[in-house]
Amino acid sequence: MFRLLVASVAVLMLAVVGAESGSTSPTRGKQLKVGLVGSSFSEGDPIQRDAIAGLRRAVSELGVTARVRTPTPREGFAASYAAFAAQRYDLVIGMALNAFAIERVAPRSRRVRFAALDLSRTVFPNPPPNLTGLVFRRQEAGYLAGYLAGLVEQRRPGRDVVSAIGGERQPGVDGWVAGFRAGAKRAAPGIRFLYSYSHTYTAKEACAAIASNQIAKGSGVVFSVAGICGIGGLQTAARRHVWGIGVDRDQSSLGPHILTSAVLHVGVGVLRAIRALSQGRYRNGVDMEFGLKEGGVGLGRVSPRIPRSFRASLARTRRQIVSGKIVVPATL
Repeated sequence: MFRLLVASVAVLMLAVVGAESGSTSPTRGKQLKVGLVGSSFSEGDPIQRDAIAGLRRAVSELGVTARVRTPTPREGFAASYAAFAAQRYDLVIGMALNAFAIERVAPRSRRVRFAALDLSRTVFPNPPPNLTGLVFRRQEAGYLAGYLAGLVEQRRPGRDVVSAIGGERQPGVDGWVAGFRAGAKRAAPGIRFLYSYSHTYTAKEACAAIASNQIAKGSGVVFSVAGICGIGGLQTAARRHVWGIGVDRDQSSLGPHILTSAVLHVGVGVLRAIRALSQGRYRNGVDMEFGLKEGGVGLGRVSPRIPRSFRASLARTRRQIVSGKIVVPATL
């Protein structure tokens, strides 16, 4: 059961109380306590909402006791990590936007396990030994989206062109796009690929302008990997009567022009990390990876206008990625 609390230290907390089931961890001999340090007070933040959903499943399925703390800017994130550590939580998970604060707390709390959600430990200048990265193979979902884009683009008259808009040049963005490009070229080997960065995740007009330019150059499918800015690109795709592909969450609600979405399931990583800990399989100081096989990434709703033959081909391609027959590049 979830309940909203406001602590005296002005920390907004979402308490997730485990059932009185007597569940214990084989490695600890007691009920596990798991903390999550959030980055946003907004209930509309889809990434944080999914992370909390994963935590909620862990409470229901594994009998853990869990709590979410979202500190005020004045308090800072390190204080939330330190508070969990002082209470001897078994695992403390941080969202990517605040996880660098772990580096200040973890060395003083060696008995506590920390995990950076959607962030590799390799990006930390001095990663502590009790830090694990929870990493998602975005490129695999990007590949499926690109493969489908290549198939539908081949149906249009003229030269085959698809495009992508990235917010900034960073691994989380380029992973999606690298997979997208590779998938499109697998479906249509001679296809032309256009790519530009908006250098903003909030200004919709920036992505709208990029999408307009890409469509003018022949793009029939626009993959928008730029947060709120990216919605501007998808809206432009709708106005110009070409396909759009969403990212992070299922964005099919934006309209019938959405071909599909490359979706991130961070809650799966949260649940799997906690399950590994409860079963004695959790490892400190490594990256745990989640792709198509683990359910960490995938596609959202595929447009009903897509023929069955394309869906069947997409399903075969997915199986080839999961089996390892297709190895998807993670970098551009």
